[in-house]
Amino acid sequence: EEGTFFWFDAFSVAQGVVAAQRPQEWWSTTFRAAVGSIGRTVLVLSPWREPVPLTRAWCLWEIASTASTGARLDVRLPSAEEDAFEAALVHDFDSIAASLARV
Repeated sequence: EEGTFFWFDAFSVAQGVVAAQRPQEWWSTTFRAAVGSIGRTVLVLSPWREPVPLTRAWCLWEIASTASTGARLDVRLPSAEEDAFEAALVHDFDSIAASLARV
């Protein structure tokens, strides 16, 4: 789509040493406002049983920033993971609850 831009967090804001140099106020104001002004966050959950982004504080902060600004959060799974997730919804919902409990 024309006019569509992608922001990759790791390339836009360093998540290591530079991140530690920013004061907490910057993260709760400037960074959060930037996420909100972008308007949309795509969260790729893989593997669905133990999604890596939900184990990282940085990713959780981005999700929280998205939610608190009213930006749209789209959750996506790779095709094979989507099929396995759908099967679990029907046949093994306890595995979904267990995955969520580990966040």
